[in-house]
Amino acid sequence: MIIALLIGIPILRLSGHFVAVATLGFLIITRVVLINAGGIHPRHAHVHRPSLPIPPWVGQPWWALFNVYVAWCLKHSTLGLQLLAARDDPWGARGVGVAIGRVRLIAFGISAFFTGVAGGLWAHFLTAFSPNAFYFSKTFEIIVMMIVGGMGSVTGSVLGTLLVMSVTELLRNLEPGVAVGSFTLGPLYGLSQIGLAVLLILLTAFRRQGLLGDREFRLEATIERLGTG
Repeated sequence: MIIALLIGIPILRLSGHFVAVATLGFLIITRVVLINAGGIHPRHAHVHRPSLPIPPWVGQPWWALFNVYVAWCLKHSTLGLQLLAARDDPWGARGVGVAIGRVRLIAFGISAFFTGVAGGLWAHFLTAFSPNAFYFSKTFEIIVMMIVGGMGSVTGSVLGTLLVMSVTELLRNLEPGVAVGSFTLGPLYGLSQIGLAVLLILLTAFRRQGLLGDREFRLEATIERLGTG
């Protein structure tokens, strides 16, 4: 989060596509540094240190629900409303006193905090760490998750994540090959990435706002509709 805040000060002076290009530039820099840091070892690396197992409650579903709850509260907070105003109408937001640079930097830092926690937890489940695991393929996958569900909806983000993960795992299982009777097709390496790319193209062509756009799933409204029906 601290690194993101330091990086965000110059980056968030940019706008539009230039911000995305600048963040991708830092992604490339980070990967190159990590790949070439093989000779860097901590002092007294030979000393045996007991491993610190991940707490069992971290992997429980309520941890993910906690993150969704924080995102929901943030969206409906004063900061969230300021961010929505800055996104939809920057000049209008400035006119009512919203410090666009400041709120964007805060959002950048909050996002980096939760991303860092997620990366730290995920590292416990990897058999071997490689900077390539967090490179363009993973970045592209996360972007598709946001676009599929709708970048203005917390519910849409959850829905997009579940949908993309399901499609990715399904296509990954088909990559070794598909056998239908006596006919065998395969191997189909890269099918999962191709599937995500096709999904992204279809969404940008026919439904740019994603599945839910800015809308949220409200349980009480759904129950009311079912009762009326």
